Amino acid sequence: MQNSLVILRARFALSIIDSFDCFPFDSSQSFTILRKNDRKTFTMVRLSPTTSPSLFNRCLSTTQSHVLLRFAFIFTLIVFWWSHQKKERLFHSSGDVQVATAASSSSRSESPLDMCLDPDDPEEWILLTPATCQCLDPLTPARRYNEPVWDAQHQRLVRTATTGIPPPNHNSSKNTTTARSARDNKPSLVWIGDSIVERWNGTRGMGARPYPEYRQVFDAYFCSETAPFAGLALGTSGDTGVELLWHLQNGMLPDTLQPDLWVIVIGTNDLGRWDCSKRTAAAAILNVAEYLHAARPDAAVVIHGLLPRSDYFGEDPVDYSLGRRWDQILWINRELKRFCSLHDKWVYLESSRLFLRKKVEDGTDTQGELEILPDTMEDALHPSVEGYRQWGEYMVKRLEKVLLRNEP
Repeated sequence: MQNSLVILRARFALSIIDSFDCFPFDSSQSFTILRKNDRKTFTMVRLSPTTSPSLFNRCLSTTQSHVLLRFAFIFTLIVFWWSHQKKERLFHSSGDVQVATAASSSSRSESPLDMCLDPDDPEEWILLTPATCQCLDPLTPARRYNEPVWDAQHQRLVRTATTGIPPPNHNSSKNTTTARSARDNKPSLVWIGDSIVERWNGTRGMGARPYPEYRQVFDAYFCSETAPFAGLALGTSGDTGVELLWHLQNGMLPDTLQPDLWVIVIGTNDLGRWDCSKRTAAAAILNVAEYLHAARPDAAVVIHGLLPRSDYFGEDPVDYSLGRRWDQILWINRELKRFCSLHDKWVYLESSRLFLRKKVEDGTDTQGELEILPDTMEDALHPSVEGYRQWGEYMVKRLEKVLLRNEP
């Protein structure tokens, strides 16, 4: 066999079959073999049917298989790239928000993993599995099946929305019902969302545990006779954007509920519970806002940015560091703010600074790196009582300005 040796440096790992790979040359009448010498160098050998018939036939069979495999691999890459290009266009539209959110319906691919993957987040490609990706279509309302506690919470929300009266304030010295009755039970401000909103009502875990000290803060800022608003809080622990949408479409938005302001606090469970991509989570939030605006076109819709959260919520001891989830939240909040700027009746508000502090390690300045502030967010996800107090005071001032701007 004639040997023609050429030393090649390979930048990427090649597929080596029994320490060599075959490449067609001269219309399959001869082949080039790369013999593996080490991780970086290969020996290239030329062979033909006459010089080495058995090896030539083996190369011919192997190469035909490789052509099909490589074609399938390239085709898969093209399909995957195209699906993500459609999703990318969702957040680069200069048109109306309704058009942009509707575009996300075409971004769903045949694989549910597409709801959880972001092309610019390489960590997701490593961490994500079909078991961890529970994300659903951001435009389709979803309920929790076989969860009677969630169903019971939904019925409480419907009753509260219909009557305009908050549920009883457990162990509170305030008579909330009397205060609200003096205002004809017509709330001017309604908060909707997840567990962060539910705790405003003085409960957690879908009503399972009373938190009266949280409710007292809400009463002081949003529900008392002296408060500038008559407020309601309609929240369910663990809810995602599409679950909140289901509540609204199934009784939580009665004709009698006509506030001047709506505040949406949703999205953190899309990331933490379902492991949705940041684009899918943002689309779900915007779709809730769009639905609410269509149902109440004269009211102002306030989208509140996602609050900081740790990547390791629920661990003991609590981890107050910021990581990948915070990077996703920053991206989502920027997009929410941008879309709100395109709509006259939409307002974006953010309160992250109340829950963050400059990180210091062993007395050393970390050059501006931030971490969650335990005093205002003790479990690294939900505001503490002090956090709600500062948040309530801050939001009252901001919402008063929104209300004035929304007046005819």
